Amino acid sequence: MPGKYQSAQARGARKTGRTQPTADPAGEPPLNYAQARIRQWLQQVRFRKAVLGGVSEADVWKKLGELNALYEAALSAERARYDALLEARSPDPRTGGEYTEQERADHGEEF
Repeated sequence: MPGKYQSAQARGARKTGRTQPTADPAGEPPLNYAQARIRQWLQQVRFRKAVLGGVSEADVWKKLGELNALYEAALSAERARYDALLEARSPDPRTGGEYTEQERADHGEEF
């Protein structure tokens, strides 16, 4: 029940039954395209209404399958990114497992 203390935005959301999309709580940009797709999907997802109220169970399961596929793609992309970072951080096998002089100079006592 909208009252005089309720914002116009909240009254509009109540009338349409939709909430306004919110920004990421951490305020951080997505790491990769897959994470951006998940954010976009979550902002746009709508469920089919059932005859007696609520939402259609079949539609919910379908949307959960879509979301799972998006998360699997994001996880795969993050694994590839992590593997690339590890590869860049690993010592060069051509030098017998030792870091090169340039790497030591760049990173100092980190190694």
